[in-house]
Amino acid sequence: MPTKTNWLKALNMVNENELHQRRNLIILLANGVHEALAMDADKLDDRMNDLFIDKVGYRNFTSDEEEDSYVDGVEKMMLAEALQRLTRA
Repeated sequence: MPTKTNWLKALNMVNENELHQRRNLIILLANGVHEALAMDADKLDDRMNDLFIDKVGYRNFTSDEEEDSYVDGVEKMMLAEALQRLTRA
């Protein structure tokens, strides 16, 4: 069975990191961070962390798995909100 990465290559699509950065770009643009268009991947991640803390605050987690799950859920929520905001514009 082909892996997810092989499917992406076969379909001539971006890799998972590029896809993640594109989602971050959409979220940042929808939140008025227009300078995100000129940011590299590291700066996009840093700005997303700032936006994340602005939106939901800082939290202490008991494990890396708990933090990863929470961050993944919040990022999905932020992407859904961003897409709604951009489609209304």
